[in-house]
Amino acid sequence: MRPSQRARELVTGVPGHLPNRYNNAAACYEVNTHVLSILWDFTWRHGYKFDVITFLGEDMLEGVSRVLDSSSVPFANLWAEDVNALSKRLAHMLDVIR
Repeated sequence: MRPSQRARELVTGVPGHLPNRYNNAAACYEVNTHVLSILWDFTWRHGYKFDVITFLGEDMLEGVSRVLDSSSVPFANLWAEDVNALSKRLAHMLDVIR
């Protein structure tokens, strides 16, 4: 075990995890309960799967994932993307409902 990894465990109690400002920033977001009920309705009745995309960078993924999990949001994938790159990719994604 590397010393830096051991230091993380001592600080947080979780291997390989350090608290950071991104987790705190993501914790400020609230999930709209009406939208959440609609997502669950589509998930259960129609079998839809939802991807969540953040434009805030890959550093936010862990924090956003925690917020979504604690709010029981039914999502299949969570990913970070640049706005311009996503706009170009969406045109070629056949599984995206337009």
